[in-house]
Amino acid sequence: MVLAKSQSCLAFVNQLGYVLILLCLTRQVICTVPVSDSDNNDASSVAMEKDDNEPIEPFVATNEWQEIKPGQAIPRGLHVKMDINNGGKWAKLMDENSDEDRNALAQIPSNKNEELKDSSESGNVPKYRIDELKKALKNFKQENKSSLQPDDEQAKKSFRSLDELKEAFDQLDLQQETDVEVMKRLVATLTDAKSSIEAKYVALQDLEYYVHQIDNANDLVTFGGFDIVHNTLNDTDVTLREEAAHVIGSAMQSNPKVQIKAIESGVLSKLLFMLSSQHEPMTVRKKCIYALSAMLRHFPLAQIKFAEHGGFAVLLELFSQQNMRQLHIKAIRLLNDITVERNNAKAATDDPQIVERRKQYNRVPMQRLINELGWCDAISSLLTSQSHSERETVLDAMRNMHVYCASNFQTQNVTVLLKTLKEEYKQLSDEEREEGEADGYFKLLFDITDSVLATCKLNSSSKDEL
Repeated sequence: MVLAKSQSCLAFVNQLGYVLILLCLTRQVICTVPVSDSDNNDASSVAMEKDDNEPIEPFVATNEWQEIKPGQAIPRGLHVKMDINNGGKWAKLMDENSDEDRNALAQIPSNKNEELKDSSESGNVPKYRIDELKKALKNFKQENKSSLQPDDEQAKKSFRSLDELKEAFDQLDLQQETDVEVMKRLVATLTDAKSSIEAKYVALQDLEYYVHQIDNANDLVTFGGFDIVHNTLNDTDVTLREEAAHVIGSAMQSNPKVQIKAIESGVLSKLLFMLSSQHEPMTVRKKCIYALSAMLRHFPLAQIKFAEHGGFAVLLELFSQQNMRQLHIKAIRLLNDITVERNNAKAATDDPQIVERRKQYNRVPMQRLINELGWCDAISSLLTSQSHSERETVLDAMRNMHVYCASNFQTQNVTVLLKTLKEEYKQLSDEEREEGEADGYFKLLFDITDSVLATCKLNSSSKDEL
């Protein structure tokens, strides 16, 4: 790259030199009529623009510049200057003390006659011979060429040779780590006693990113990393416990191998204990519900173990604690998801897997657990929430769990609340429609509320008929 720039600069200098010569030859110049040693020093003259119609006045040369009139002859050996741009010629006697060759060229700094005279009379006009110009131009090329050569020492400091670059690249460890190698390195950070809490927290965050892939989560179990993350749930630092639960939950999502490992390792009981402990902050308990949801969804065996360990009671206990509304909504959403799974499994099918799954679901007495523990009243109590998103979660749960809570949802208080919400969402949906949203969010809430009311009314009518 440096060589290319040097060649470009050298070419530009060459062109500049030729332009200077051309300017000296074409612009305002001073020239001397050559005098040969063989010439006679007589009064013979050189005719210049002679006009035969007018008498010619002889030109008397002096040491001062005099303008040469058209057609006027001048003696040989005078110093003559011409203004090519504006026209005009001047002449005077040669200086006796000048040792320069009379075949000389000089640039005139101005195109005005007066300035020509003043600059010439002051003796400030530089004069150059042709051979001097050629020599100067040649030296100019060589000097610029040498100036473009980089200083060896400076170049060594600023740039490295190709061999040095190759050696530097060889020293770099550019080998790509596999996901398993990365996870092993992250898990090693958790077991290293010298690792700071911040380093362990970052390692857990990175690990959570990797275990979203099922293969990586399975590898975490294979090389023993899952047990180390499980042990981190007992750490004294809150942030590490929170992120460890996050990693476990992400690894278990739709992954039977990790779900089974979690059941066998006792993760379920540990998560329930942390969730029930009022000493755990909200952030840790939210991640515990997240991990429990990942364990229970689409895994009937885990739901059976969850019921055996009193998991439904632990979730309901959260409703007796103050300032736990976020946990209440997450608990209702989890219970609703389990109910939807069970309802879907009741569909008539001959698929052996679905049939076996249905048998496993039936091992969990959902009707008894929900009614005896008081889940129906806990769910309907959140209809008073001022949050539309929370109402949506509650209404959706009521629509799916009406089989278990028909009598509770038909009480007068619940019915009044449902009718009030229906009227509210009717008005809001009408406003949406006027704004151009025919199927907006409030239209969805109106439809859910109307569906719950219709279901409760239907159940009530069937009961009256019996």
